[in-house]
Amino acid sequence: MLVLVGLSLVILMFGTGTPMARLIPSEGLRRLITGFLFGRTGASIALSPVGKVNGAHINPSVTLGFRLMGKLDWRTTLGYIVAQLIGVVVGSLPLLLWGAMGKSVAFGATWPGSGTTLSTALLGEAITTFTVVALLFVFLGFRKIRPFTPAIFPPSLRDHGVG
Repeated sequence: MLVLVGLSLVILMFGTGTPMARLIPSEGLRRLITGFLFGRTGASIALSPVGKVNGAHINPSVTLGFRLMGKLDWRTTLGYIVAQLIGVVVGSLPLLLWGAMGKSVAFGATWPGSGTTLSTALLGEAITTFTVVALLFVFLGFRKIRPFTPAIFPPSLRDHGVG
């Protein structure tokens, strides 16, 4: 759901011919709205019954963070990661229905923005992933703030595909 909804938001906000460009002419504001809604989608999944059952493991960095904390055995970790990879494929296929509008923004694929080197983009991804895992350690380490763990994700989600 995160891939399907999140990348559909990217396509809707930035694809060629989108009515959103007329409704919200500021590209920066559309980025802000897209990032917020993308993050809200992830948080909604984490807070949903599905998220409560599986611990909101919506990407491998979260799962590996739980593994590093000793909260998951290797079998469960690998099962979650395989399920996440299958989910990416299943969630990506319907994006093809966006047709030319989706293709115009590579169906929401993340690419470094103009003037950003690949090494800078990779460093940014590494820092963001480290931050998410570190925040997981902190939030899950203290019972009083544990229920607020899903709140760490929206600020850490960047402009997926917009940049």
